[in-house]
Amino acid sequence: MNPSLTKVGVVWNAAEANSEAQVKLARQVCTDIGIELLETTVDNSAGVAEAASALVARGVDALWMAGDVTVMTAADSLIAAARKGRIPAFTVIPPNVKRGALFDLGADYFEVGRMAGQLAAEILGGRSPATVAITNVMPEMLTLNQQAAAELKAKWKISPEMLARARLVIDAKGVEHEKAAAVVPNPSGKKWKIAVVNYVESGPVEETLAGMKDAWKRSPLEEKKDYELSYRSAQGDIASLSGIFDAVLTEGADLIVPVSTPALQAAVQKIRARPVVFTLVANPVAAGAGKSYSEHLPNVTGVSVLSPTAEALTMIQKHFPQYRRLGTLFCPAEVNSVDLKESFEALCKKRGLTLECVAVNAPSELTDAALSLVSRPIDAIVQISDNLSSVGFNAITRAARQKQKPLISLNSTTIPLGAPISLGRDYHNTGEVTVSMIERVIGGEDPSQMPFVLPPKLFYSASPANAAAVGMTLPPALLQEVDKVIE
Repeated sequence: MNPSLTKVGVVWNAAEANSEAQVKLARQVCTDIGIELLETTVDNSAGVAEAASALVARGVDALWMAGDVTVMTAADSLIAAARKGRIPAFTVIPPNVKRGALFDLGADYFEVGRMAGQLAAEILGGRSPATVAITNVMPEMLTLNQQAAAELKAKWKISPEMLARARLVIDAKGVEHEKAAAVVPNPSGKKWKIAVVNYVESGPVEETLAGMKDAWKRSPLEEKKDYELSYRSAQGDIASLSGIFDAVLTEGADLIVPVSTPALQAAVQKIRARPVVFTLVANPVAAGAGKSYSEHLPNVTGVSVLSPTAEALTMIQKHFPQYRRLGTLFCPAEVNSVDLKESFEALCKKRGLTLECVAVNAPSELTDAALSLVSRPIDAIVQISDNLSSVGFNAITRAARQKQKPLISLNSTTIPLGAPISLGRDYHNTGEVTVSMIERVIGGEDPSQMPFVLPPKLFYSASPANAAAVGMTLPPALLQEVDKVIE
């Protein structure tokens, strides 16, 4: 804007750590590009006008206002001092151009608020704050003031490119021209080949795919123009997943969506250079996708459906305090199942409860394993959600009814399969969130900077008829709490 710029002045409060951090960066930048940075510190906002005037008297070519709270509260005084000296003031806090600054280049604070709200929603939905990394996020916003430029003693040029980029422009007559943030859903312009790879058909998978289908209908992306979808299922055969991913790569898929933990494990081994957005994965860290929800493989992000075990135990201790010994089936061949069993076991111990676990390795073993579990001295079955139990939940229901054992499921799709109570992730919502993650990647976001997320919704339902079939009575207070009572 002004190649002859040689001296810039800044007023800042040394007591503010945020201001100190920015001034340190400014010193380095000024050194790198050959500009002298003249500094004056103040203790309070009352001293800003005098400090700014002193810098103008020292011959600075412009005044810069950093993100300093003390100075921001006296922005009018700083800008007035600059105008008196016919030099520009520029800031990192939009939109100070409305107060007379030449330009602002900083954060879109409306977008910052939206992102904070999204994060709050995820935490309300069950995501642990401990898994959220503190990262630098800068949704950039430029604002310009052509009227201020006309009053300066030196020539400052506002180029057509800057005008096109600016969110807000005040023209030479003082009229404001504001435009909405440009959101380009597919900046690459290419048609993305999206390959969905599923491990096994189940109720949660059906609900997740239905949620994705509904989300695609609302998406700003257009099928056949912005993307095309393909779907493959291994039909429960882990060995075939490797070949499926080979085929997906050969066909030139641009983005891969593994559905369930086994599919993600295979993708982690096969896919290195293309974005992976997983879904319906209980614990992506246990599946090898990263060290934490925020520190993960650079090409991988996605949606976790970690079972709400803490919420389930709270419900049990509130409505069924007599249930002290709980039982569950788990699959040693599924890393997600083992991880969930172990964390559930630890949580039960912490709550003063006992968890009996019976291993089952194949669908053909489910009936015998379920009968073995209900024959043990347990007060209730609390079935964790994994691929094997999702496919064969009917066997668990039959065993519970045969031995009249209360049954609670951590899979939200199992009421139609005989569960009296189900408390689990809302899988339809899981599908919707998955599509939003895919949209972000297609929109240009880097998967390495996208933490894994939990879908914000849980689904809590109950069936008095199913409860009666296992000799279980559902308290009226519980029926008032659930999202849906299924007669």
